[in-house]
Amino acid sequence: MYDSIIIVIDTNEMQNNKNVENIMALKLYGMTLAGTLISVLSSLAMESAPAYKADVHESIVTIRNESSWPIEIIYKRRGKELSRRLEVEAEADLGKVGELSDVYYGTYGDYYGAVFYKKFPVNLGRALPGKNLKVIISTWLKVWTEKYVNLEPKKQPIIKETGKEKDPWEAFGKKAQNLFSAGDTVRAYRRIFGLTSNFSQAELDAAYRALILKWHPDKNQDQQEYATAVSKIITEAHEALKK
Repeated sequence: MYDSIIIVIDTNEMQNNKNVENIMALKLYGMTLAGTLISVLSSLAMESAPAYKADVHESIVTIRNESSWPIEIIYKRRGKELSRRLEVEAEADLGKVGELSDVYYGTYGDYYGAVFYKKFPVNLGRALPGKNLKVIISTWLKVWTEKYVNLEPKKQPIIKETGKEKDPWEAFGKKAQNLFSAGDTVRAYRRIFGLTSNFSQAELDAAYRALILKWHPDKNQDQQEYATAVSKIITEAHEALKK
């Protein structure tokens, strides 16, 4: 890169102070041009440098039911038709934006289906790169609404060595942990996957795949032993609930 611009002046022109002043002005102007050129070239180089852009297709989609009714989510994941049922105040991860299509929700059951027979679409286009998309379903009287919230991706907590082994059931929340401690393993297992008592095999398999991927030891390098223990419980729960 140039540090300056050389200006050649005929010495015969340097006959008086006025000419000297003109020469100094020309040199100063030349240096200014050089500085501008360096700045422009630097900017162009920065613009041409490849920049990392987060892929919106990697965003995880979570649906939460804050309505007054139980809902059923019908969707396609990698082209396969699936469904999930959510009780009030329950939520579930459906997968990545790039894997999902044709996502709809509505009520289910003899009474609920008669009251609300329509299925409403979920707009996956509201997802932002580098963020996870949470869709909150709510109702006011009989009007359904969706609230789209873009969240920072969750990081698995780092389990510090304290000399006491951490209970892997804590990964599934207090309710599941208490149910298991009380000996109600079936309800505890359903709680792990966010399933209702009348779940389908497809719902179980979809929830299992999402959870086992989340807790795979290779994705939890900082707590592999703990993730292995959690994964074991997930597998046991899946086997126990198989239909």
